[in-house]
Amino acid sequence: MITKHKGFFVLCLILAVLCCFLGKWQLQRYEFKKRLLNNYTERLHAAPKIFPQLLAIEKDLQFQPIKAQGVYLNDLTLFQQKLSEQGQPGYEILTPLRIKNEKKLLLIDRGWVPETCPVTIDTQQQQIITGNIKLLNEYQFILGKNILKSEQGVTVIQRVDMRDISELTHQEFFPFIIVLDRQPPTTVLPERHMAYAVQWFLFALIIIVSFYFFARERGRDEL
Repeated sequence: MITKHKGFFVLCLILAVLCCFLGKWQLQRYEFKKRLLNNYTERLHAAPKIFPQLLAIEKDLQFQPIKAQGVYLNDLTLFQQKLSEQGQPGYEILTPLRIKNEKKLLLIDRGWVPETCPVTIDTQQQQIITGNIKLLNEYQFILGKNILKSEQGVTVIQRVDMRDISELTHQEFFPFIIVLDRQPPTTVLPERHMAYAVQWFLFALIIIVSFYFFARERGRDEL
C-alpha cells in the first residue's frame, strides 16, 4: 500500500514530523513562559536592591526589582512603537539614565503613551527610580529597518536593540532595560502555547489518519 503511493507517503510523513516538531517547540515555550511568570510573581513584591551593587550578587536578573539614582539624558529619549492591550497605537518612552561612576547607561522604560498624546520630558535633576529588570532575550520580528525616524530630537524605533541604540547615541548601555511600572510582562500566556501544541499534534494525527484512509480506499479501487 505504501509502495504504490511512495511520494504521497513521504510528503505526509514530512508534514507529520514537522507538526510534531512545532508541537514540541510550543511545549518548550509553555514551560519557558510558565517559569517566566512564576519568576515575575515571586519578585513582584520583593524589596528592590541597589543598582549597580546587585550585579555582583545576583546571577538571575530577570524581573529583579532594583533602585537606582542618576540623571535622565532626555535628549537621547527613544519612542518605541507599541500597541496598548486594547490595540491603540502609541509609544513606550525609553530614556537613558546616567549613574555616577558608571560608564554604561541604564535604559529606562518610563511607560506607554498614546500616539496622539504630546510628550514633554524636562526632568534634569537627580532621580531615584525603582523598577524591574527586563532582559532582552526574546527575538522581536519587525518589518523593515528598526530606526524609523531620527530627526528634530525625536527617535522612533520598532524594537529595543542595544546595538542599534548604541550606534545611534554613541553611548554604551547595560544589556537590559528597567521597567518602572510593575505590570505583568506583555507576553503570550503559557496556556496559549499549550493549546498551540495540542493543535500541532492533532494536525500530525490527522495527516497520518488521512493518509491511511486515502491509501486504503485507493487499494480497494485497484482491486
